[in-house]
Amino acid sequence: MSTITESKTLGAAAQESKPSGEDRLDRLLRLPEVLNLLSISRSTWYAGIKDGRYPKPIRISRRTARWHGSVIQNLQETSPRR
Repeated sequence: MSTITESKTLGAAAQESKPSGEDRLDRLLRLPEVLNLLSISRSTWYAGIKDGRYPKPIRISRRTARWHGSVIQNLQETSPRR
Protein backbone atom coordinates (compact mmCIF):
# COMPACT_ATOMS: atom_id res chain seq x y z
CA MET A 1 0.00 0.00 0.00
CA SER A 2 2.90 2.36 0.59
CA THR A 3 3.78 2.11 -3.10
CA ILE A 4 0.44 3.62 -4.12
CA THR A 5 0.83 6.42 -1.59
CA GLU A 6 4.39 7.08 -2.75
CA SER A 7 3.36 7.21 -6.40
CA LYS A 8 0.53 9.64 -5.62
CA THR A 9 2.97 11.81 -3.69
CA LEU A 10 5.47 11.71 -6.55
CA GLY A 11 2.73 12.53 -9.05
CA ALA A 12 1.65 15.54 -6.99
CA ALA A 13 5.24 16.73 -6.75
CA ALA A 14 5.64 16.43 -10.52
CA GLN A 15 2.51 18.50 -11.10
CA GLU A 16 3.73 21.20 -8.74
CA SER A 17 7.02 21.45 -10.63
CA LYS A 18 5.31 22.13 -13.98
CA PRO A 19 5.93 25.74 -14.98
CA SER A 20 3.02 28.14 -14.93
CA GLY A 21 2.51 30.82 -17.56
CA GLU A 22 4.64 33.27 -15.61
CA ASP A 23 7.46 30.77 -15.11
CA ARG A 24 7.60 30.23 -18.87
CA LEU A 25 8.86 33.81 -19.23
CA ASP A 26 11.95 33.10 -17.16
CA ARG A 27 13.03 29.82 -18.70
CA LEU A 28 14.64 28.64 -21.90
CA LEU A 29 12.27 26.85 -24.25
CA ARG A 30 13.00 23.90 -26.52
CA LEU A 31 12.00 23.99 -30.18
CA PRO A 32 8.89 21.80 -29.78
CA GLU A 33 7.60 24.15 -27.07
CA VAL A 34 8.22 27.20 -29.26
CA LEU A 35 6.48 25.64 -32.26
CA ASN A 36 3.53 24.62 -30.13
CA LEU A 37 3.14 28.06 -28.56
CA LEU A 38 3.30 29.86 -31.90
CA SER A 39 1.39 27.22 -33.88
CA ILE A 40 3.88 27.19 -36.73
CA SER A 41 5.90 24.50 -38.47
CA ARG A 42 9.60 23.82 -38.03
CA SER A 43 10.36 24.96 -41.59
CA THR A 44 8.45 28.23 -41.10
CA TRP A 45 10.31 28.84 -37.84
CA TYR A 46 13.76 28.33 -39.37
CA ALA A 47 12.84 30.40 -42.45
CA GLY A 48 11.76 33.18 -40.07
CA ILE A 49 15.09 32.99 -38.24
CA LYS A 50 16.91 33.27 -41.55
CA ASP A 51 14.73 36.26 -42.58
CA GLY A 52 15.11 37.97 -39.20
CA ARG A 53 11.43 37.63 -38.24
CA TYR A 54 12.22 35.27 -35.36
CA PRO A 55 15.08 35.32 -32.85
CA LYS A 56 18.23 33.29 -33.31
CA PRO A 57 18.67 30.42 -30.86
CA ILE A 58 20.80 30.46 -27.76
CA ARG A 59 23.30 27.66 -28.22
CA ILE A 60 23.62 25.51 -25.11
CA SER A 61 25.97 23.08 -26.83
CA ARG A 62 26.85 22.17 -30.38
CA ARG A 63 23.57 20.29 -30.88
CA THR A 64 21.32 22.01 -28.34
CA ALA A 65 19.46 25.28 -28.85
CA ARG A 66 16.95 27.15 -26.70
CA TRP A 67 14.95 30.37 -26.90
CA HIS A 68 14.05 32.82 -24.11
CA GLY A 69 10.48 32.26 -22.98
CA SER A 70 9.87 36.00 -22.64
CA VAL A 71 10.85 36.62 -26.27
CA ILE A 72 8.56 33.82 -27.46
CA GLN A 73 5.76 35.15 -25.25
CA ASN A 74 6.14 38.57 -26.90
CA LEU A 75 6.02 36.96 -30.34
CA GLN A 76 2.89 35.06 -29.35
CA GLU A 77 1.16 38.22 -28.14
CA THR A 78 2.09 40.32 -31.16
CA SER A 79 1.60 37.75 -33.92
CA PRO A 80 -1.62 37.95 -35.93
CA ARG A 81 -4.17 35.27 -35.13
CA ARG A 82 -4.84 32.72 -37.84
